[in-house]
Amino acid sequence: MSSKKPRGRHHFVPQFYLRQWANEDEKVWQYGFDGRSPVHMGIKNIAFERGLYTHPAKDKVRPLKTEDDLAGAESLFAGVWPDIVDRAQNNRTRRNIARFVALMFVRHPQHRETVRLMNDGFRKAVQDLAPDAEIEIVAEERVGKIRVQEILEGTRSEAVSSGFLNVMRSTVEDIAEVLVARPWGVVFGEEPAFVTSDCPVVRDQGRSLRRAFGFRTPGTHILLPCSPTRLLVISDDWPHKFAHYRLTNADVFNRMIARGAVRFVYGTKDDSELAQKIKEWRLATAQTA
Repeated sequence: MSSKKPRGRHHFVPQFYLRQWANEDEKVWQYGFDGRSPVHMGIKNIAFERGLYTHPAKDKVRPLKTEDDLAGAESLFAGVWPDIVDRAQNNRTRRNIARFVALMFVRHPQHRETVRLMNDGFRKAVQDLAPDAEIEIVAEERVGKIRVQEILEGTRSEAVSSGFLNVMRSTVEDIAEVLVARPWGVVFGEEPAFVTSDCPVVRDQGRSLRRAFGFRTPGTHILLPCSPTRLLVISDDWPHKFAHYRLTNADVFNRMIARGAVRFVYGTKDDSELAQKIKEWRLATAQTA
């Protein structure tokens, strides 16, 4: 997974996952958003950030605790991926896959940015209050109180990494609980058709009219490309709790995957037509944002 060093390469998209799109040299074709020809890149050299999962000293845990936990989770899935998604009609298997999908989402640097924005929101909400004032917190029908000073201390900029890492496990379980309750479909093709990206779990607005939406929002789609021939789509649009659906138009899904990317899209081949499509899809996203 990484060099096992606090400042080593911590891959937020697992290498075993990316290997589904790689050739025998463990390289994938990396597409940017500008329409240029893709670059052949080794999976060790993409989708990583140095020290991403390193705990600061204030956490009082081993610096690489989360990194080691993630490596353990990856080892469980590496040997059964992607075939395990075809067995999601089994409730236990379905829940385990849901946890993996949730983990792929919360381990991403974008989730750390979400934590930062939340912290900024908390600080802004109490900035005009006295440090010793108490704020009432209501969550899931439970009520508690917290001093403003505690909020300010817990949401400082240096607390973002701690928050990102320390809520990861509970957030995974919360998201997984939502995902298992929604209809699942595995879209499949006989030939490689699906791309993936540096942010492979995609939340698409779908039929929802809400500008802000999440995993619980009715009408939305949750996508995870499992391989070039398998795509997991969690959506209220499916007529069955779990079923397989034959692929008819890859562009419908690849468009959503490309729009969900942060910087790069990954594919199995050098495809100039795909490069242009990705550029057009991204421009359309920017125009509607």
